Amino acid sequence: MINFVFYGISEMKKTIIFLLGIVLFFNSNNLISQNLTKLYEINFADKGTFKGFDFITIKFYSSKKKFLKEVLGIEFYKLINAQKYNISKEDFNKLVMIAYSKEGKKVQFSYSDISPNISKIPTYIAFREKLILPDTLTVSNFKGTKLNEAQKKKISDVFTFANVYKIYLQIPTIPKETMDNIFKNYFIIFPQDNSIDRWVGDLEKIEIYKIK
Repeated sequence: MINFVFYGISEMKKTIIFLLGIVLFFNSNNLISQNLTKLYEINFADKGTFKGFDFITIKFYSSKKKFLKEVLGIEFYKLINAQKYNISKEDFNKLVMIAYSKEGKKVQFSYSDISPNISKIPTYIAFREKLILPDTLTVSNFKGTKLNEAQKKKISDVFTFANVYKIYLQIPTIPKETMDNIFKNYFIIFPQDNSIDRWVGDLEKIEIYKIK
């Protein structure tokens, strides 16, 4: 015995809207991929990626002012702005980035998400490392009244890391297991987000694209 089921008008409308949504979704994704030009990628396995950058000490707190983690980091936009490609100010607004974790997580965001002109709290690229400074800084082989470049760098590094930034996240609490997965090796944090959906830990690379 075969039972036939007839949908009402409202149910038919829902079905049609659902199918149209699927078609539009795939078409828009196709259109976006066809209109993106890859400029370069940031490879976190490359030791030269952060050469010449000064990291700062960052202390992350929850929205309830509970201390979470202390790390070293850099504002992500500085890393983008310093790349070898000559990108005009107008073209910065056309940049799209895709971050990949080693575990396969993939997150897409635009330059407006990291721009200091838009975001009140910077987006950070950081790595988990507890910085311990000695009580006394010794500058060896000091002669005369001038420091050589190596001595200047040693002092500069200490005072750079001594600058501590307190970042208050929009999230009241984060489970320890989640923090361990996010604050892992190199990671990207969007402090203004109300969820951790876009946060990526154990970064493998970030691809930089330009919208045609």
